[in-house]
Amino acid sequence: MYYQGQENATRDRVRRYLKENYRDPDGTALSDARLTELLTDHASILQHGIDQLSHASFVGDQIAETAGLDWSGDEDGDDKA
Repeated sequence: MYYQGQENATRDRVRRYLKENYRDPDGTALSDARLTELLTDHASILQHGIDQLSHASFVGDQIAETAGLDWSGDEDGDDKA
């Protein structure tokens, strides 16, 4: 089961959500270094989500879309195909 990210966003929760639900376009799993890079490069999205008490999934999805990541989570989920 993949992490759904329904709690308020924190750096650690968004990191976990991205790690468990996304991959790079070449199919490579997100490494710790890549996750750090993503959270650093998209720090304004992350901070805005934290400040607005957004769910970790919402913030993670925004970062993933901006970074061009591919979904690798549960294919049966309602929010992704």
